[in-house]
Order: sequence, then structure tokens, then C-alpha cells
Amino acid sequence: MTRDRRLPAVVIALALAAGAVTLGAPAPLRPAVVLVFLAIGPGLALVGLLGIDDPLEELLLVVGASLVLDLLVAEALALTGAWSV
Repeated sequence: MTRDRRLPAVVIALALAAGAVTLGAPAPLRPAVVLVFLAIGPGLALVGLLGIDDPLEELLLVVGASLVLDLLVAEALALTGAWSV
């Protein structure tokens, strides 16, 4: 699959996963779907701008960038007192 075909498929899959959680997916499935979304979603936008051709390198950078962005947002929420439970 070329990069042009992979990206829309991944974005649609992530949107469906977010919709499944929002619309009431079974409770055991929700944490897994959210973790997969957090591990892939944020990094797609950032790594997509780099124009990397190697799929494995792109995947590793997507996951790494996603986790870094997730941690930065969580830290900012914790430090500002905006974290809600």
C-alpha cells in the first residue's frame, strides 16, 4: 500500500475507534481503543509533515512522537491544576 492510501485508512480507523468509545463500546474494549488512539493519533500529524518513505521508520516515529505529545499535554494539565478526575 502506498503512503497516500495508508493515511486515510488509518485516520478513518482512528475516527471509528473514537466514535465507538464515545457511543458506548463495551467497557473492556474502551481502554484498549483509547490507548491505541493515544499511541498513534497525535504523532500522525507531526510525522506526516516529515515526508518519510520507510514505513517502519514512519511507524516508530509516529508512536514515539505520540507518546511524547501525550506526556507533554498531561504534564501541562497537571502543572496548571487543570487535571480533572
